[in-house]
Amino acid sequence: MADNEFCPHCPEPYTWNQESWANLGCLLLTIVPLFVMILFWLFFFFGIFFR
Repeated sequence: MADNEFCPHCPEPYTWNQESWANLGCLLLTIVPLFVMILFWLFFFFGIFFR
């Protein structure tokens, strides 16, 4: 790990903070597109049978 005396411009290592709203946003941005993609393919394939 970089120490401040060797790398004064390096940010602190990131740790998971369960109270941070940014972590919730990252989690939603991971799950929501996957859910939308699954719904798209479900509607696409089942739309053939139910028209």
